[in-house]
Amino acid sequence: MSFCVECGATVKTISGLCPKCYMERHELISPPDALDVVKCVQCSKMQIGRAWVETDIDGALLRLFEKSVPTSKEVTFRTFTFDARPEDKSNFRVAVKAMLRVDGVDFMKSFRTRLRVHGGSCPSCGKRAGFYYESILQVRAEDRHLSLEEMDEVTQLVQDLVDRAASRGEAFISKIEPVRGGVDLYLSSHNLGRNIAKEIRSKYGGSVSVSPSLYGMKDGKEIYRTTHLVRLPRFKEGDVIRLDGRLFEVLRLGMQPSLRDLRTGESASADPTRLERTKIVFSERFVADVLSVNEKDVEYYDVLESTNAKAPRPPKFGEPNEVEIVKTDEGSFVSMFRRAGARKSR
Repeated sequence: MSFCVECGATVKTISGLCPKCYMERHELISPPDALDVVKCVQCSKMQIGRAWVETDIDGALLRLFEKSVPTSKEVTFRTFTFDARPEDKSNFRVAVKAMLRVDGVDFMKSFRTRLRVHGGSCPSCGKRAGFYYESILQVRAEDRHLSLEEMDEVTQLVQDLVDRAASRGEAFISKIEPVRGGVDLYLSSHNLGRNIAKEIRSKYGGSVSVSPSLYGMKDGKEIYRTTHLVRLPRFKEGDVIRLDGRLFEVLRLGMQPSLRDLRTGESASADPTRLERTKIVFSERFVADVLSVNEKDVEYYDVLESTNAKAPRPPKFGEPNEVEIVKTDEGSFVSMFRRAGARKSR
């Protein structure tokens, strides 16, 4: 303990002064008359410094206090508590208490300020509104048109991937355009287009090609846009294909599609280069009631022919009440792929 050279009090001193006298002689904080923040009118993000962040009024105030309220160099630690009361949608009265630590001593400083919220547009929403894009993702299929179901599924996949990317930074879809044979998606960045094209190929198989095109000049540099063409395989999940003289149904797509031999029930996979030689076999599918099961056959009611029929019993087949049948010119088979929308017999 020592005494204050100003008032003589015997207390812990800071530079020879008691806390009261030190506070009177030193301006530890410079409270602003008002604080300003820009709020995006589209996505509600707020601009704090150069960054746009997802936050509410309280979160914005905490960040603004840290960035915009100066304290003296002697302050080694500080915290803020506050109460913000709205005057209207754009203005708030704010009562603030600041705890400021100097040389191990905590000081409390109260002040009042105002928060003014201004409407604006963040860079991401500004680009989106201006139909900004750096890459086009074109999704097609080999020797066929995409079905509406496939277009919806791919579009939803892209949207989910964009939403995931947006949580880590700027990512958006400027436009979704159905076209003859498939769908085009206009994306905010080159990396986004490249990464999503890889994800689609990983899920469905097929091929990806990239072509850049000169868009313009900026600061003396050439600006390019890229087109990522994803071409899905000729066959879809649930299709029947002929490979090496055998009939397979496609259970799952991907870089190595999962197949099942319809005659033997054996599972298989095939290299994409081999699948380029496949022929798609016309087939029909329906869900049928099982009438009986023996060691060799499954008897069911054929809704297409309105009669009882038999199909070879697959390995490890139980005794279900119904079964999905895939019917081809070479016979009918029990399927292990349940396609949405298959017709049920009755």
